[in-house]
Amino acid sequence: MDTALQKSLNTGCPLDCLLILSHTGQQQIWTGNSRDHWADCMAIHDEHIVATGPLEDVHFEWNTYVATLLPDKRLPKFSNLGIIELGKSAIIIPGLMNSYINMIQQGRHCMNIDLGGRDIRGACDVVKAIREFVVGPMGPQGITECIRGSGWDMSLWTRCIWPTAKDLEADPVIKGRPIILESENHRAVWVSSTVLKTLALRKKLWVNRVHSGDILKDTKGQPTGVFLNGAASIINDVFPITEQEKSRMFGVAARQARRFGMTAVHDPDPGSTGLYKRWCGLEEGPLPLRVFATRKYDHNSASIPGGYDEPYGQSTSRLSIRSVQLSAEGGTLSNNQFTFMGSIKKCVKEGWTVVFDRDNEANEIMMSAIEGRYNQVSQHRIRFDNARNLTAEDIHHIRDTNGKAIQKSMTRCTNVEIDGRIFRSNGIKVILGSDTPVDGLNPLHMFQSGVSNNEGEHAKGKARREDLERHRIQILKEMTMNAAFATFSDAELGSLEPGKYADFVLISQNILDPSISLPSIANTRILGTVIGGRVVYGNLVDCFSRADGMLARQYAEEFRSIKLYD
Repeated sequence: MDTALQKSLNTGCPLDCLLILSHTGQQQIWTGNSRDHWADCMAIHDEHIVATGPLEDVHFEWNTYVATLLPDKRLPKFSNLGIIELGKSAIIIPGLMNSYINMIQQGRHCMNIDLGGRDIRGACDVVKAIREFVVGPMGPQGITECIRGSGWDMSLWTRCIWPTAKDLEADPVIKGRPIILESENHRAVWVSSTVLKTLALRKKLWVNRVHSGDILKDTKGQPTGVFLNGAASIINDVFPITEQEKSRMFGVAARQARRFGMTAVHDPDPGSTGLYKRWCGLEEGPLPLRVFATRKYDHNSASIPGGYDEPYGQSTSRLSIRSVQLSAEGGTLSNNQFTFMGSIKKCVKEGWTVVFDRDNEANEIMMSAIEGRYNQVSQHRIRFDNARNLTAEDIHHIRDTNGKAIQKSMTRCTNVEIDGRIFRSNGIKVILGSDTPVDGLNPLHMFQSGVSNNEGEHAKGKARREDLERHRIQILKEMTMNAAFATFSDAELGSLEPGKYADFVLISQNILDPSISLPSIANTRILGTVIGGRVVYGNLVDCFSRADGMLARQYAEEFRSIKLYD
């Protein structure tokens, strides 16, 4: 194999000029194109897709593309492209997008020591678990970085006595580190001696704020290291999560997301937007995956906060901020409905995705605000999160807004009233989000859950194969094309079409084939993840059956026989 090609397939360098071919006689590239879902091959240049389709069509499109470039941008002839061929059972699908995931919370969940799922019978077992974490790959990067954990339950210990800060000094590896451990019932926090020393130095900040709860003390009146109930809240106040910790949490969550085939996420937490902007401003390269961040709308402000963030465009930093969250918590807008309606109108006209986060008490206000008001705005996006609260009447109201999206966690919504088919039959675009870390991060589990809602109702052999395949395609679209639509990125992402970013995932089997049973979907492996023509997860060299000069020469001969110009 060409050395440069092998390097690109291994290290995250741009794929540059590449032709991906299906195995002989197969179509293994699911493009998501509404006209023709499946393609034989796909040509890529740098970050973008040049062409998809039959071999001869891609050949023609490549040469046309090369002819339109400036003279100083010389690209190889089609017969000289790096060629790789898919393995027999693998397929390529567009990059998966999670439409509802708090990346910081997911990273915190991964970096938090779980003391509840272990066979822990005392403080010594907790110390052992912390030591394993510190020396492991997820451990702190320095001795001053705070170690956090949760889930310890003293009632399950061999000796039911309160632990102390001294217990955490028994191991030389963890001695001297700031450690904060929350109990299983969240009513007690156990800290290390380092944390106690810091609290003593900052006593003025918290000594008058302990109005409830208790601080356990020894016979000399000194804190032992356990804070109960209300007193426990001062720990997080004095030891908040630092920006450095948040950056690391995001990095951990991003790497995990890419391992599961995600190329883009929508983070609904406005508090994380500042972190993403700072990450891009540090000139450390683009974000590890595409992030669609959210702004909180200030109803008292004269304008949308900050406007568009054009400096953080998709092509350079992978950050987009075009969603604004309007919260309609029960009662907060009941006396200010006019202001709420004005806020929606302003956001829509200025080109923002309007994201509603609401509960049942706010239904009437919200529906009155949007009903029939924006049919004249062709490019608006009105989105509802937490769709489990919508009623049948609400759905009919939303249908009239013409151009909308419903975020629905397939793994959590069990109420038949909000089955995805009701949304689809009313012309409402459904987008899928896991609400991670509440639910699991693996999007294939989300896909499996969505498919099971339909296929589980059919007795084996009674449903037509075409109908089952069509439904699987619909679920996959809700994780790709619909998700891109909801973020104004459908012209760049969501499908594998010429001009769009080369964001795609290589998976081990065709999950769109109804012959792949529901339990087998969960066994699908993510072989590789590519964002903007860069391999960000997996070793694609191992994922393809052949990639050598002989194959290139073989196809070159076929091109000549087709008599297309070179």
